[in-house]
Amino acid sequence: MPKHLRQLQRSALTAAFVLCAAVAAFAGDELVLKDKDHKDIGTAIGNLIEAEGKDSKALAKARTALNDLIVKIGKATKKANDPAGATQAVLALTNDLGKAIYHVETRKMSGIRPGELAAGAIDDGDDADKLTYAVWTPKTYKANGEPLPLLLFLPGMKEGKPYSAKQFLIENWVDAPIHEKAILVALDMPADTSIWNVHRAGDEGRVGGIGIAMRVFGRVSGLYNVDYDRVYLVGVETGLQVALRVAGTYPHHFAGVIGQRGDTEDAAWDNLRNVPTWFAGGGSGCTAWEEKTKGAGFDNCTLQQDGKDADAWAWALERKRNASPSKINLVLGAPVPFGAYWLLAEPTEPSPGTRIDAEVDRETNKLTINARGVKRVTVFFNDLMLDLDKPIKVVCNGVEREEKVARSFDDFLAIAKKRSLCDGGRVYVASKLYDLPPPKD
Repeated sequence: MPKHLRQLQRSALTAAFVLCAAVAAFAGDELVLKDKDHKDIGTAIGNLIEAEGKDSKALAKARTALNDLIVKIGKATKKANDPAGATQAVLALTNDLGKAIYHVETRKMSGIRPGELAAGAIDDGDDADKLTYAVWTPKTYKANGEPLPLLLFLPGMKEGKPYSAKQFLIENWVDAPIHEKAILVALDMPADTSIWNVHRAGDEGRVGGIGIAMRVFGRVSGLYNVDYDRVYLVGVETGLQVALRVAGTYPHHFAGVIGQRGDTEDAAWDNLRNVPTWFAGGGSGCTAWEEKTKGAGFDNCTLQQDGKDADAWAWALERKRNASPSKINLVLGAPVPFGAYWLLAEPTEPSPGTRIDAEVDRETNKLTINARGVKRVTVFFNDLMLDLDKPIKVVCNGVEREEKVARSFDDFLAIAKKRSLCDGGRVYVASKLYDLPPPKD
């Protein structure tokens, strides 16, 4: 495998694939802990991450401090008095832990100019492509304030050349209600339009449109106070195809895809069961997309032929990311996608028909996995998906068994210590590897 593909596969595992949770689709999504508890837990996790680069004594001290804090908070919930029970009580509070993750990193105002259009760049050295983008933050933006929605724009062409990111934000999406409530980021797309719909291209591994979108998303979400449950891709004209491919590869990151004056072309819809789409001024492909997704039971595509920016924004405000959906449809690719939401397939060389269809049902406490071309999968658990206090019925390609999946402080830390595996509002407290028998049909 070429070096740049190996790097992509590794980064897809550690930087792009995110373990997801905390949505209102499941019961028990209310917050129990206080804001101070969220901040204290997040700060303690941050201290533990910082201690990783120090000596073992500092690391042990940080881990003990976090453990003691969780036990103290758990006892205060009056669910348990013993340390183990108190820890379990906190680990069961998925949404509270997700809130805590927002406090792991301390975002600063330094270098950010609220109320102004600013330029941004990612430059990894002489041997890497320099990626540039433009960003708008509201005048009221605060690094430690309420997280804001993020609109990530993939502009199309203008006068035969890629639309300048800065110029795009000067000329589009300028309505005051949007500028006052959201962070807007536009990408500078490559001059070579043939690489817009790929991660990387050629032996030299030039970064393609999908790669640019994910790199910039990672940078911006680390610098700015982003609401991870309200990240929307906006594809304009030829940028729509890229936006749909980004969402289809990493559906667990996005609350929706907005398309303006573009067409879907040959972008696949299979992986977007849980990512709604809104199309305005689109071609026949958008109409076909709506028909196909509705026929598949998704019913999450909105066509508004004469829709304006304000209409798209109103649509977005009504939708939050479904980060731990009850159903997942995943068509695997090479090297990505090989995971989404709470499911990760063992990396493979997929052939046509390689896919996973999985479902969790909290009412019956049942996990069902049907897969073709996949031998092993890892499932990540939290109490919004299934009740981890009770046995879980697991059905893999028709073979059924019952088991307990225990919450684990170590599993929680393994996720929370890695920014690539956890973002604000999403956390898991257990994981399990399953060997899949061959499908029966």
